Amino acid sequence: MLVAFVLVFLTMPSDAYPVYPNTDSPPVLEFIWNKTNPLNLSTDIYACGPFGIDEGGGFLNQEMAIFFANRSRDPIYAPCNGTVTYFLPWEYFENASEPGKGGEIWIRYGENYAVAYRHIVTVGLNLSEGDIVKQGDVIGYVADWYPEPNFHGGFMEFLVAGRENGSYYYYRPFDFFSNQSKALLLQIWNHSQVKNDFGYNTVTHPWGDVVKFSSTSGDQEIPHKSDFTIKGDFNDNGKVDFEDAMHVAGMVMKKVKPDLSADFNNNGRIDVGDLAKIVYHIMGMAKL
Repeated sequence: MLVAFVLVFLTMPSDAYPVYPNTDSPPVLEFIWNKTNPLNLSTDIYACGPFGIDEGGGFLNQEMAIFFANRSRDPIYAPCNGTVTYFLPWEYFENASEPGKGGEIWIRYGENYAVAYRHIVTVGLNLSEGDIVKQGDVIGYVADWYPEPNFHGGFMEFLVAGRENGSYYYYRPFDFFSNQSKALLLQIWNHSQVKNDFGYNTVTHPWGDVVKFSSTSGDQEIPHKSDFTIKGDFNDNGKVDFEDAMHVAGMVMKKVKPDLSADFNNNGRIDVGDLAKIVYHIMGMAKL
């Protein structure tokens, strides 16, 4: 009977988006310029918004925002491999930078991390949730921006999010880039005309003094937009382990309230087959 269970388990699909790449390590990001028309650091960078906290109101800037001068509508490239887990399309360059508007894309890297771009344009891109993207793929375009009279530039926001032991965080993006990209981002910071976006005028570390930040809104947004739900992870520690198997055993013995997310064999109830499947999964002999 158990052999039959194994054969069924190995062929059952998962409800979650594919985990790609198959790792729980953080990504090494690359900040990629326009491949055919590189930016001129002396003239093309208008302002940078650091990852930090406004010393006046305590408001957190959860993004690493970059405001280009005279470089709107440039392509935006994926900084790492991953799976698209959230995609909000937007076609209009003229208003994507306005509050509450613009396109958005989240790319989950492996099990525990995600990168995202906000206030971008996604016109003409054939992307949808569940797609695999590779580092260097075009995933959007820089929006138009009008911060001052007689100024026309480009705008985009970038963030890194993840989870640690069941908690969710926004991270300082700078720390995840390769050494080559860090050197480039430092040049961008040094050449920026404006560095005190939204009142962050006491930032001492380029790209922000705060290393990571957790918030109620993050606890709602990050797992939702990153699809961090792991099937079978009932104790929310980022993996399926013996405690999760014991939890399913409790359901089978009617000691724990049944949860149909543990119905791994899709028969409408929690039974010994589901317990066998999660045990085989932990042993590396089957997939949930």
